[in-house]
Amino acid sequence: MAKTKVNYKIGDIFMLPLDENGNYGVGRILLAKSPVLFVEFYKKVIRKSFDISFIQKEPPFYIQECGDLGFKLSEWKVIGNIPLEKEYDPLSHYWWIKILDKFYLRMYKTFDRKNLYLDDFEDVLSSEEEIKRLEAQRAGAAGYEFAQGYLALALQKEGLYEQIQNGEADSKNSVPVESSLYKKKKNKDFPFTADENIVNVNLEDKEIFEKYYPLFEKYNIEGNGYAWEGMIKQILEKMKPELIEHLEFDSEGSSFCVYSDSEKVQKEFVKTIAPIFSDIQKFENWLKEIDKKKLDN
Repeated sequence: MAKTKVNYKIGDIFMLPLDENGNYGVGRILLAKSPVLFVEFYKKVIRKSFDISFIQKEPPFYIQECGDLGFKLSEWKVIGNIPLEKEYDPLSHYWWIKILDKFYLRMYKTFDRKNLYLDDFEDVLSSEEEIKRLEAQRAGAAGYEFAQGYLALALQKEGLYEQIQNGEADSKNSVPVESSLYKKKKNKDFPFTADENIVNVNLEDKEIFEKYYPLFEKYNIEGNGYAWEGMIKQILEKMKPELIEHLEFDSEGSSFCVYSDSEKVQKEFVKTIAPIFSDIQKFENWLKEIDKKKLDN
């Protein structure tokens, strides 16, 4: 299958949906190599077209590493381009993570610019106050749905839903803490969601994480999107090998994603894989048998 085309470049300004009421956030691409992006988001909530020149005057809200599935699904829309004043370097600032309610500074030592990969790090115990003082950015790649939800909540905490540009804002347009945009669509194919020629799983969804991650951990497998992809490929090799040539896998650390070349193939893929993942005992039985050496873990 031909590689899915992505139409974006460094410096592109884009809109991304925050809820189902027509509110959008704004971001700019700092680094790009599909499927990896480094993006800066802004303290803006908009409803219609707007003047992108504000980006030259206002500092970004925060920086996030994330996947490009939002562009591939045409949910993130490029609306202009403002070139960066200088090349972005992820090692030029601090990063942070939160583990078991404790904050850590993640001190990266190397950055592979060719593959956009931060590596060789040390976690240093810190505090929320120090992280704010150092203007550290949240470490770790985010799936596009998580990136949208995280931005929506961050903007809501800032009270910015009452400052919509080029549109009238009122309480009925304010995004709730659990916007319907981010409530997982329950379906018989759980945890998979099928849309047009794409099947995906948001691994940062709380229910999905709590159901599957402990089992991956039990067998010393990281449980990221690449592990899901490797496991599913091995299942298909045994059950439906004829499907593989009609599929294009495009997973990220926080999401599983596969494209099919026809609706028939998509339905057959879901019919084959979903019953295994929806039955936790069947899932674990397969997990025991897979060849870990074949996983891009």
